[in-house]
Amino acid sequence: MRYLAAVDTVHTAAAVSDYLGRRLGVDDEVVAVTVHATESDAAGEDAGAVDASTADTADAATPTGFAVDSTAERDGLEALNVIGVRLAVPEVDTVERLGDVAAELLDAASTFDVDEIVLGRRAGTMDSAEESPEAGLELPEGELGSTAAAVLAGADRPVVVLPSVGD
Repeated sequence: MRYLAAVDTVHTAAAVSDYLGRRLGVDDEVVAVTVHATESDAAGEDAGAVDASTADTADAATPTGFAVDSTAERDGLEALNVIGVRLAVPEVDTVERLGDVAAELLDAASTFDVDEIVLGRRAGTMDSAEESPEAGLELPEGELGSTAAAVLAGADRPVVVLPSVGD
């Protein structure tokens, strides 16, 4: 089985690692993805969905005129490191992407032909499912982040949404 592990913080990476660690078999594969949202994404502009996995740094793949939050970028890179260390599979493929987080995760799921998407329920911003009515989810405010809601709404394969460690 092939899993897409969407990680943005070390806390999400720990939760995903705990979940996958109990399920992985010797032939299973994990693709860990972090997406660096650009400042323009908040304004609804398209950053060009640059795949930074082959660049030396995410900055090298940032389209001209778009900025990446350096703290969020660092957190994403640390999360990729954590999941790679914590999972006992021969290799965890790590991928950095740039753009709209939900759209990039769905595209990565298709590109890497994964069987299941695993992600955290919300980021530190506490965006709620109420702000993502397209998902059609009726959960209390703050229970499901906008990215998780959008991935659930757009996915054509199973999605597992995990609480963060400590939730």
